[in-house]
Amino acid sequence: FKHALVQDAAYSMLLRAQRQTLHAALAAIMAADTSVAPEVLAYHLAAAGEREQAAEYWFMAGQAANERSASHEAIRTFKNALEIVASLPQTRERKIRRLEITIALCNPLILAKWVMPETAEAILEAGNLAEELGVNLPPILLYHQWLLYFGRSNHKESMQVAKRFIEAGGPELWIRSYICLGNSIYITGGPLDVALECSAKALAAYDRKLHAKQRFQYTYEPRCSALATQSLQLALRGCLEQAKTAERDALEYVTEFNHPQTVGLSLVYKLLRGDFQRLQRAAGYAGRSLASCGRLQSGILVPVG
Repeated sequence: FKHALVQDAAYSMLLRAQRQTLHAALAAIMAADTSVAPEVLAYHLAAAGEREQAAEYWFMAGQAANERSASHEAIRTFKNALEIVASLPQTRERKIRRLEITIALCNPLILAKWVMPETAEAILEAGNLAEELGVNLPPILLYHQWLLYFGRSNHKESMQVAKRFIEAGGPELWIRSYICLGNSIYITGGPLDVALECSAKALAAYDRKLHAKQRFQYTYEPRCSALATQSLQLALRGCLEQAKTAERDALEYVTEFNHPQTVGLSLVYKLLRGDFQRLQRAAGYAGRSLASCGRLQSGILVPVG
């Protein structure tokens, strides 16, 4: 069967039961080999009629892709798992599994498509499933809801969700939830001192062993995210040297992780902080120019109220 067309012809001549038997035998052999990729096992299990097992391997493939930052691959494989589970009789256990897979799908969707309609649909679907099951929204889902509202500039809703996230996640997730609350506070023009307190609480709660791997579920490495956020808040507060220190700490720490999204976030915040500092300097120059023109009674300036 060296030629693909010969393989296809031979395969098409097998009865469905024969095909299933063949795929089941292949899956049994491959399951004993740890080097076999989960998506390969998922394919053979699905073809063997073992659909629920196939869904679990598609889910494992999605997790592996997500941890490699292969977002589009993760989306595809998580969707394969969802399609299978959704096609089976909907017991409570399967609805819970659908909820878990849908929540897992949200992270690569955010990374690949930000808050586009497909991402919003997954986040809302997960919320609807949780409501249907009568369970509290998991903290990870509250985080995704916060990102959706914040990314769409629905800041009143993002503030409310951030507060719920703090309550639902407890101290273990303060490194995440207080970053969310601090961002919602300063973006709505709230007190910068309060926003900075939130960043400080988040950083104080950080434990590398406990939190570093959260970058695979919560979009960014949490300490880098907190430092980047703090750097911008400090710049807005006028504490430029402290802002540079927080920014430098974030950029140094991010080199310890092979995580493109966190690198991107840290660099974006560096640019924002730099832009703000340039604007502040420009405003200072403009202020001094205005004062000079006032002293010289220049006629080129027109009062605007």
